[in-house]
Amino acid sequence: MKVALMSLIALVCCFGAKTSFTRRISLKTRPTTRASGNSRSILSRVFSRMRGGFPMKTDSKLQAKGDCNTLTTLVEEVRNLLSVHPPKTLASGSTDARKLLEPITKILQDVTAKEINLEVPVIPERFPRRALGYIPVWEQEDFEIGIFAFPPGAVIPLHDHPGMFVLSHVLYGSITVKSYDIDHETGETRRKETRLLKESESSLLFEHDRNIHEFTAGEDGCAVLDILAPPYDHDNGRGCTYYTAEETEMKTETGNKKSSIILRRCPQPQWFTTYRIPTKMDKVDETYLIKQLK
Repeated sequence: MKVALMSLIALVCCFGAKTSFTRRISLKTRPTTRASGNSRSILSRVFSRMRGGFPMKTDSKLQAKGDCNTLTTLVEEVRNLLSVHPPKTLASGSTDARKLLEPITKILQDVTAKEINLEVPVIPERFPRRALGYIPVWEQEDFEIGIFAFPPGAVIPLHDHPGMFVLSHVLYGSITVKSYDIDHETGETRRKETRLLKESESSLLFEHDRNIHEFTAGEDGCAVLDILAPPYDHDNGRGCTYYTAEETEMKTETGNKKSSIILRRCPQPQWFTTYRIPTKMDKVDETYLIKQLK
């Protein structure tokens, strides 16, 4: 009886040890799946709404210094500005609005990919050719900041920003920006400008100034940091509309020829795709920002 009992205990222990060992191996060897980014086929869906700000890890070294990095300073400056002057006021593009935005443009003057420790993002090979990458920096109710990563020659097609102001800043590489205005009294379209932006250069658009634009990356690709206020929001009439531009010649009453531009609304081009991608860079210190509100 004693021998039988000892044998039974040994068997149970052996089974328990085997089960425990198997569980450890299964946990250790279980494959980990990592999403390389959620597909965003519509520009306005790229700026998905995340109430209360995009969750970011706190940089312990940053806290120890008692100061904040450039991106944190940028978020704080934009947030402080919008707490006093709503996006609608700034989107007007008035002289006062442009002056209010000067501190933000000043912060961006020296911001490059190197300054924020941004590694050149790589678009995974399985993504469509010339697909764009998107890196969220900060997202909240009244503004969003994100980075678009352009492969060489990649394009964001002609689109608008209803009721917004947008500040675009080149972190590396170069990009050509083609902008249009619509006279909301006459409905006439005019080409505002075609401008080449290089590293550390910025451009601003407002509700009625350069609001419809197209981006084309240079031969080396580029990264562009965008500040949008307010963000796209289909439910509140701020959806993204795409356009095609057609130049025509018209005769005036005096018989002279006059060049005219016609913008036609169109569906989002099928070739245009944007994906959220992971990359290494500085993070916004959310803990620091929360302390500033107290």
